[in-house]
Amino acid sequence: MSATDLHGYTFLDLKPGDSPLVLSIPHGGTDIPSDSAGAFNETGLAVPDTDWWMARLYGLADDLKPTVLQTSVSRYVIDVNRDPSGVSLYPGQATTALCPTTTFDGDPIYRPGAEPDAAEIARRRARYFDPYHALLAETLAAVRDQHGYALLYDCHSIRSVVPRLFDGVLPVFNIGTNSGASCAPEIEAAVVEACAAGGRSDASAQMSLSESPSPSASPKTPSPSSSSSPEVPPSPSASRKSPTSPSSSRKSRSDYPGSENPSTGGGSPIPALTAFGRDDEGEEGAGRDDEERTAAVRDDQGEKGAGRDGDRMATPSLDELTSHTANGRFKGGYITRHHGRPDQDIHAVQMELALRAYMLEAPPWTYDPAKATDTASTLHAVLKAMLAAGARLYGGST
Repeated sequence: MSATDLHGYTFLDLKPGDSPLVLSIPHGGTDIPSDSAGAFNETGLAVPDTDWWMARLYGLADDLKPTVLQTSVSRYVIDVNRDPSGVSLYPGQATTALCPTTTFDGDPIYRPGAEPDAAEIARRRARYFDPYHALLAETLAAVRDQHGYALLYDCHSIRSVVPRLFDGVLPVFNIGTNSGASCAPEIEAAVVEACAAGGRSDASAQMSLSESPSPSASPKTPSPSSSSSPEVPPSPSASRKSPTSPSSSRKSRSDYPGSENPSTGGGSPIPALTAFGRDDEGEEGAGRDDEERTAAVRDDQGEKGAGRDGDRMATPSLDELTSHTANGRFKGGYITRHHGRPDQDIHAVQMELALRAYMLEAPPWTYDPAKATDTASTLHAVLKAMLAAGARLYGGST
């Protein structure tokens, strides 16, 4: 597949940039196409293991001019960050497959007997997995040809507590470089140091975060005037309709298939990227339904706090917002390991971010701009440090 012709690949969104930085967002999508939706149970259709709000959070990177690639298809359909051969990325540890059949907690996501067989897995791989990686590989090669090197940053998030996958509570920032194999040591060191230092003084990131409107399924009601109000993502859609004339341009498109779906409320936490991390709504934001759901969440919590395991850690302290580890439980998935080729001047880093640092860790997955500001500042500092380290390595300017 050519990056210059995305016709037929409407689940992919590519926004070209003008720096060596490439952001990959492989798990931010909630779409379950209609040809697969009937096999999923209620848990599967709710897509709880989504990397929520990634486009919103990383909208702070606009000023760094990254190239951005993301998919609107849920990881439950196919996980583009798993080895397609079936080899476990973490031998001896629990994980999920190329086409997962359970949640991270081990709960089934398919109706009994409806799990994908080998032929269905092969179909999904050809339809979704292979195009994502072909486009990412071509994009990285083009960025490297332009700048002399490419810096791939793979954006992920996860609940802070998932006992089936790891013990205890994750640090906020979990850096993966395949134990140093996917990037130069100077680049890993720069990312680690930026996480340790934090980024609360990074005014540009704070401004970008506070000015970025939230994605919404209802663009008709103005958003609250305060940027500190928590925001609720639209309900995941179980069926998407392809546009009649998908774009064949490399530019970002605002025509994600099936953003309207009356049965579910429609929409996706991934906005249509006319500018990365921003939707087409201008100053308009969450509709009445989202506001009422957010109010209900607050009322239900009351003095008792949130009800599920992740919610108990919904507000990390300022000191905790520098908590980090490199190559701990998460060393980088298939994207980092497959595309990170420092000997070919392509350097890859995965960031697995604990959800508690910017949102509620249980339904309705509320995004909290006030809590996210410090986290976004640190992430902005991380990306700047990565760019600066690349420039030093290759003799360019920062």
